[in-house]
Amino acid sequence: LTPIGVARRVEPEPGWYVDTAVLSLGGFALVAIVAGVAAAAAARLARGPAVGPQRRRSLRVLYRSVPGAVGFRFATDPGRGKRAVPVRSAIAGVALGVAGVIAVGAVAASVQRVVGDPSRYGYSWAFTVSDGVDNTQDADPVDAASDRARQIAADPDVDAVSLLWLGFRTDVAGHTVSAFARHAYQGVRGFVIVHGRAPTAAGEVALGAKTLERAGLGLGDSVDVDGVAMRVVGQSLFPATDDGYELADGVLFAEDDFRKLDLAHRSGTQGFTTFGVWLKPGADLAAVAERMRPLTDDGDVTFARPPVEVDQLRQLDDLPPVLAAFLLLVALLAVGHALVLTVRRRASDLAVLRALGCTPAQVQRAVAWQATTLAAIGVAVGIPLGLLLGRAVWAAVARGYGFADDPVWPWLAVALALPVTVLLANAGAWFPGRRAARIRPSAALRAE
Repeated sequence: LTPIGVARRVEPEPGWYVDTAVLSLGGFALVAIVAGVAAAAAARLARGPAVGPQRRRSLRVLYRSVPGAVGFRFATDPGRGKRAVPVRSAIAGVALGVAGVIAVGAVAASVQRVVGDPSRYGYSWAFTVSDGVDNTQDADPVDAASDRARQIAADPDVDAVSLLWLGFRTDVAGHTVSAFARHAYQGVRGFVIVHGRAPTAAGEVALGAKTLERAGLGLGDSVDVDGVAMRVVGQSLFPATDDGYELADGVLFAEDDFRKLDLAHRSGTQGFTTFGVWLKPGADLAAVAERMRPLTDDGDVTFARPPVEVDQLRQLDDLPPVLAAFLLLVALLAVGHALVLTVRRRASDLAVLRALGCTPAQVQRAVAWQATTLAAIGVAVGIPLGLLLGRAVWAAVARGYGFADDPVWPWLAVALALPVTVLLANAGAWFPGRRAARIRPSAALRAE
């Protein structure tokens, strides 16, 4: 099943592989941990029982029947000795399973938002239109492109038009990165700013997350840009160009600084200029693009192109549902294990219930109530834990790629967590419940 994405295509030795060193070390660690826990439990038992009975307040008021009260007690009282049942482990298993599903849902939804929203990976404009500027010949590209800019802005569905300088070269803190800037003909729209603000005054720049991390900088710090000290006022994202640079590795200038450094006219530059076009809400993208074709040099407009980073995230599409299903299976196994042990180790308690007049159906419902209680408590703990975990995981992924780190909350998964988990837990309780209903009181209580 692994590796996935690009790594699968370049895997030199596909197929099964067993790492004996890792498995040996993991097995040794597992034995050591279990032995340590067992030693601690043995030491606690050696000290004898606690003084005085432990009184527990239960929520029996929530259960208006004998099966409900018994099921709640079984789910919240781990018991002692031979009657001990790992209810805490079952609750922890459900909580971790639900938390995993919620976290996976948050990360998957956040990834889908990035893949489906070009502004999340640097394209704040709807499309670009060629400007007809020759950077090697035209001394002032703003003036050279002004007539075409007015024609584009005259379209009733166009909200803003800017001349974009994309992918030119400069040095930031000793490293060569792509440089970007814009000149607004209409409107005030510009590049995507993740944190802080866009540079507007002389001596201000916005850097990509990778650039900031490599230079050890933050907002408000001073940085050497092409031999000039400038202040970092924002963190920006940059659209994919043919230079192969990362979308979060670059520098955004204010127009005056970009033109003052004359980056567009340096020999060997790989950058280019083009028009960025923003549309009004509700505009027909295809229709406006068709109207723009006569204004271009090659009869075409250019739409957003996902960068390599987005392609990498897109290759994870199959992983979230598989991981969520695995975590949910772990949760159900934890509940099932607790239910099976309850029926086995507390057979005498169930037999007493039968002797006192409970029917087999009531005993089976008690096991179902136990499963319901375990699931409900686990979900109550797992949902907030999953939201926190999903927020933390997505923040780490977003920071690594340079995206905005605000997650998409999987509210549908949150809403369905309780009913689905309870339903599956009760489905898993059917077999233990049937076994409990068939307990013969005389046989179970003979030893008593």
